[in-house]
Amino acid sequence: MKNKTNKIPVTSEYKELYLMAISDSKSDSTRSTYRIVFDLFISHYQKEFLYEITLADLMAFKTVMITGRYSKHTINKYLSVLKTIYQTFMRIYKFEIYKIFPEAVLLADDPFKGVAFKKNEMDNSSNHFFVPDTDFRKMLSACDALNYQELYDILIVCRYLGLRKNEVFKLTAADVKNNHIVVQDDKTNSTRTVPLFEEAADVIKRRRMNSKTLFYYSSLTTLQRHFKDVVTQAGLNQGITLHTLRKTFGSALINDVPLKIISTWLGHASVKITEDWYIVLLDNDHDKWIDITQKSKRRNHGKKSEHTEIHRT
Repeated sequence: MKNKTNKIPVTSEYKELYLMAISDSKSDSTRSTYRIVFDLFISHYQKEFLYEITLADLMAFKTVMITGRYSKHTINKYLSVLKTIYQTFMRIYKFEIYKIFPEAVLLADDPFKGVAFKKNEMDNSSNHFFVPDTDFRKMLSACDALNYQELYDILIVCRYLGLRKNEVFKLTAADVKNNHIVVQDDKTNSTRTVPLFEEAADVIKRRRMNSKTLFYYSSLTTLQRHFKDVVTQAGLNQGITLHTLRKTFGSALINDVPLKIISTWLGHASVKITEDWYIVLLDNDHDKWIDITQKSKRRNHGKKSEHTEIHRT
């Protein structure tokens, strides 16, 4: 349907109007997220007006993200952002929409209802997406090629200490101890201790010598742009984020460190959260565990026989 009154903006125009409308109430990072979601959706959305969004359109959009190996958390976050964009659009332009499109009363049915991500919709390999060492080295090489030295160090810290993005920028020289760091955890409003693994130790100690605040970026928008440049330069999956590196930290430890310890290092509110994300990566070689169990039984049986023999003597 063509917009004869010119009062309802088409999708490509709406992005800038919406971002202007929220400019005073949202942070740079939030506006950046809205821009990313809008661009990603519109690139796969062929209709002219946002009020034409249907459940089928949203399911197709979710499929695009699943295929792109976005995490469960990111998919639901992007769907939530898109829902806010849609609802704001409908609220601002509902009268104009009704004049042109009287049957818009049908839109009382929320197209976003039931569209949220469900666990059985994604393979475990995608849900627990992580960056192999070879790909991580490509990212570091891309940082060198693009002269993104600050980002280079941030990648090291996220990958080998499992920190969240906001936690990285709160690190100070006082938080660095001999063999661990103290992390300010916003989610639980507390602190936690993370071992200073050798892969990140040189970066942390060098930066502590140069500045009280260990890491700095002019804005989160710039950080995200640089990160995207690095992923593109390295030829890697566009679904990779800094948070993917945090997941990689947990994934690398899952078969060697108790789940409770990993949960503490990651700053999860409970071990259940850690289980939901990482338990699928545990070693499931059943034959190996059966063999170990049998060996244990034989060993215990031997001890029992020996004890019986001594008792008889």
